[in-house]
Amino acid sequence: MTGMPQSPVLLRLWLVAGAILIAIVIALSDSFAAMLRLWVEIDNFNHCLLIAPISGWLIWRQRDVLRGVEPAVSYAGLAGVTLAAGVWTLGATANIAVVQNFAAVGLIPLSIWAVLGTPVARTIMFPLGYLFFLVPFGDFLVPPLMDFTADMTVLAVRASGVAVYRDGLYLEIPNGSFRVIEACSGIRMLMAAVAVGALIAYLNFRSLTRRTVFMVGVVALAIVANWVRAYAVVMVAHYSGMELIADHVWLGYVVFGIVIMILLALAARYSDLGAEDAAVEDGNADVESVARPVAAGKMLIAASAIIGIVVLAPATATVLTTRAAAVTNPTSVPLPAATGTWSGPGSWREDWSPRFRGDTVIRSGSYSGATSAIEVYMIWYRTLSSESELINEDNRLFDRDRWLLLGEQTGIVALPASGSLPYVETEIIGTDDVKRLIRHWYVIDGRPVRNRLVIKLRELRNALLSRPVPTGVVAVSVRFDGDTATARRKLDEFMADVFR
Repeated sequence: MTGMPQSPVLLRLWLVAGAILIAIVIALSDSFAAMLRLWVEIDNFNHCLLIAPISGWLIWRQRDVLRGVEPAVSYAGLAGVTLAAGVWTLGATANIAVVQNFAAVGLIPLSIWAVLGTPVARTIMFPLGYLFFLVPFGDFLVPPLMDFTADMTVLAVRASGVAVYRDGLYLEIPNGSFRVIEACSGIRMLMAAVAVGALIAYLNFRSLTRRTVFMVGVVALAIVANWVRAYAVVMVAHYSGMELIADHVWLGYVVFGIVIMILLALAARYSDLGAEDAAVEDGNADVESVARPVAAGKMLIAASAIIGIVVLAPATATVLTTRAAAVTNPTSVPLPAATGTWSGPGSWREDWSPRFRGDTVIRSGSYSGATSAIEVYMIWYRTLSSESELINEDNRLFDRDRWLLLGEQTGIVALPASGSLPYVETEIIGTDDVKRLIRHWYVIDGRPVRNRLVIKLRELRNALLSRPVPTGVVAVSVRFDGDTATARRKLDEFMADVFR
């Protein structure tokens, strides 16, 4: 019965909850402002702008059901708020944006749970959980999705009888060439499809099994649809010329629209909601208002505690990051001495160099072997802060105006004396068609590491303990214009001989 008047007690409770949410956004404004910039500036996250309004609409649909739910302060919710604030503080100290963002968004449903209680939170569990789609997340999927797109496009084009040559992320057909870039990965379609698919599943299915199967289908359909889009672009170029697909961004919107129509059709066909379920979901259920007045004292104490915890988080993070920035790390690590058949280090070749921002000390040199020259580039960080980070999206292994990415993979080189050396390998091609193979690894606590999460966790530990330790990145590279396997063998030999 939509005409049922709102309880003054419940209204006051929701106003208190709203005030807490405003306090969270203000106290953690750096996190929310950073997310807002990504929503607006990065195409992959434009759909995030719709998440909060959709969540609010879903809660509004449950308004009559909520009138029949008794509110109560939840101590478990308060514990969750404390934990999330602590996670945000640690994320801010280590400057891990994704951790900060998940914790900041998580504080919203946890605060509502704490103030209004478990029954209310359970009633609007999906709308509250849907808010996590606010977090810009998933960039780590781009490289494998780019590779998958290239793999499947080449397979489909060859199956269609068209000759295609592939070199990493470059594809070439008789009519022209293509480069698989980030926009070709399908990450934008996948992220948006998952967000829309979750909403469709919630509105059309009650069974958890059906919802799960539907979401698996959403992911599969989005990935396959992007493969079809990439295949269509290549085939149109083959039969009609490159000029017709010079700007094919519009095709992505068309394919995404088709994906959504398929999802809506499948949801309507297999929906397990009956008429009574729909009535409840639309806020039209005939419920009695059984809510009793909640103790105002407990509510205000809980609200004050939440605001205090949230305000304390950035203050604590500021103290910790200031202390960490005052620690000076040792940077006197020299270039390795040449051994075996290698000589050097000699003068540096200027056509390639990494770009890492911050308070750094750089050492570089070239080593000569019997048949090749290997360049070594070492960057050591004197201090670590938000402006001087070992792991940062602005750090680059190569100049993107001069070099283009062909592919990336990981590997391990066995060392005679110290076990093994894990690395990330990157293949690039220059504007002069000369190729380079680059291997890099990070050094923290004096040990090689390639996993970025491990690095961030160790940085956090060292920041909390104010430990000065060698921290940096080492990159080795070889130029080549022939077989990639030969270049890999040269780097294997060099690393085993020199970094033993």
